Amino acid sequence: MLLPMSQTNPPVDRPAGASQPADAALKRLARGGTFAATAAGWIGQVAHVALYALLYRLLVPEVFGQFWMVLPWVLLLRAVSTGGLNIGAVQRAQLSDGQTSTLFWLMVLGGVITTVVTAALGPLLAWSKSQPELLGLTLALSGTALLSAAAAAHQALVERRMRLGALAVARLVCQIAGGAAAVTLAWLGCGVWSLVGQTYVELGLLAALSWWLEPWRPRVPWRGEPVGDLLRFGGYYTIAMLLFSIAQLSDKLLLSLLLDVRAAESALGYYSQAFAWMMKPVLLVTTPLTAAALPALSRAAGSTPVYRDLLLAFNRLIAIFLFPSGVGLAIVAPETMVILGGANWEPAGVLLRVLAVVILAQGFINLVGSILVSVGRADRLCLGALVLAVVAALGSFIGLSLGQVIENPSLGLAIGYATAVAGVFFLPYLAFALRTAGIPSRDWFATLRPAATSSAAMGIIVIAARWALTHAALPPAAAFAIEIALGVVAYALFARGEIMWLRGQLGQLRRGSPEV
Repeated sequence: MLLPMSQTNPPVDRPAGASQPADAALKRLARGGTFAATAAGWIGQVAHVALYALLYRLLVPEVFGQFWMVLPWVLLLRAVSTGGLNIGAVQRAQLSDGQTSTLFWLMVLGGVITTVVTAALGPLLAWSKSQPELLGLTLALSGTALLSAAAAAHQALVERRMRLGALAVARLVCQIAGGAAAVTLAWLGCGVWSLVGQTYVELGLLAALSWWLEPWRPRVPWRGEPVGDLLRFGGYYTIAMLLFSIAQLSDKLLLSLLLDVRAAESALGYYSQAFAWMMKPVLLVTTPLTAAALPALSRAAGSTPVYRDLLLAFNRLIAIFLFPSGVGLAIVAPETMVILGGANWEPAGVLLRVLAVVILAQGFINLVGSILVSVGRADRLCLGALVLAVVAALGSFIGLSLGQVIENPSLGLAIGYATAVAGVFFLPYLAFALRTAGIPSRDWFATLRPAATSSAAMGIIVIAARWALTHAALPPAAAFAIEIALGVVAYALFARGEIMWLRGQLGQLRRGSPEV
């Protein structure tokens, strides 16, 4: 049950002693928030699978494609709507009530401007694709920027207090409510507007719950409040987020721009959903981890041993969950999409198999942002984002060119994007961030080696079982269930040391032990 914060809490400052090097209490806060948020995320994943299995049977792939002809532009602009001020509010050691009010109104202003700019894109998108319906779709989605900006300050304050479990539960409730709204509207025959309704229900409810969780309320901004350093930090962070958004959306944007409308709707429908399912395990793991990592690492930045322990623990958690997810999904991706949506979604399975390799890198890329921001190097985050945007865009363009040759633009795009992000960008970027934070790369590799080798061994066993099951004449769903169960058991055996470490973290949390 969600409980609003007591009004007796200080309005915005961190707990007493937060300016000192991180200690046992900080580690317990980070551990507790991480595991509570992760538990909520797993529940949300189960609900999401069930809801989208229904949506895929109520909506054709072209509906998702039409939605994604507009959504990348909306997300691209929404990435800069808050100016990075919400992240600056989490990272800053002390924040007065007046500064918080000023930041709130600046973020709302950014949301208003972004809403207007997004709405202005509507006529251009409708004209460029000769699809008048894109105008109404763009206008409808433009308001999501203002809705998101209005809740950003309160979510940042909840994160400052390390109340990550409560925020995760709020997001879970919103996700389920949004998905239920989409299924209901799709059943009523609303088509693409089902997805619009899902977006508004999820964001609107999250805004309401964020204001409920955090009792602070904005006042008229006070003149002379020192926010110049926050604006500079936010400027770097905003540029970085814009570039990261370009990197993650460049493939979808190119697909919609370079293909004719009918081909783009079909290709985007399959590709966008394959990409979304690839990102699901990444977001499931990294959303709670990065929410905990930024405030925890920011507080620990003055103590190298504690900072190193926390950073490696966060990376170890990512590896334990995402390495087997990436390997396993690469093996069973075709069946996954068919079981979720039926034979109509079979083409997306091949794309998901190719994109699954990105899972092995994307989780750590997401965490790098918290590393660089925690040590106050938003400028280096901006540089890394610029390189990623260039690499991802080039990889996507080359992939689309390959797709024209093999007469499958979506498949070529998936190959190009996965190669660019996981094969070219990932390791140099990670080494750059670790060096900035003063953490040897060899420590990172040593921490992740057990999960990596266990996942590889699991993959070999599942592939062998898959080959044997092809001769058993089992129904596809039964074979899929056996492969998944065998993969889970195999990984649990091979990675028992990592699982014991994970159990130890939970046990320390229950006992209040200070060790990471």
